[in-house]
Amino acid sequence: MRLSNATQAYINAYDVTYETAGTAGQRMLQNVAIKTEIKRLRQARLKELEIDVFSLVDDMAKEAKADIGTYADWGSDEFQYKDEATGKELTGHKSWVALKDKSKVDTKAIKKITVGKDGPIVELHDRNKARKELLEYLNGKGVFDNGTNNGEMIINMDSFEEKGNGNN
Repeated sequence: MRLSNATQAYINAYDVTYETAGTAGQRMLQNVAIKTEIKRLRQARLKELEIDVFSLVDDMAKEAKADIGTYADWGSDEFQYKDEATGKELTGHKSWVALKDKSKVDTKAIKKITVGKDGPIVELHDRNKARKELLEYLNGKGVFDNGTNNGEMIINMDSFEEKGNGNN
């Protein structure tokens, strides 16, 4: 569980060669008792971290719906100035960007923020990738329109239920 690598785990447990561990480690993963224990440990770890399907889907949805306007304001201002060469009064435009106060926004969709020579740069996670992954996940879990529901989504909650030891 800790390593997520059957070969290395087998080497650590039995102090054998890489070749032996590669074969035996993979064979051990086929053992029903070991598969069951790995699954139990993973579920316990997810519960400990308070991560479930819905929290991950929520995060993907935030990334998919992220809008740069949530994190920054921008615009331009007009100003008057005198052209030194001609002496004429001219109107200039100055663009600006201002980041919003982080205490007032949910920053989960932000990948990184840097300050470049021209000001702040806000990079969000890839919306299209998040949308694609979310759609693939939802379609694979029984959320779809089968053509008979006027475009409404059907959610099969059975596919979202956590399978446990029968005590759920």
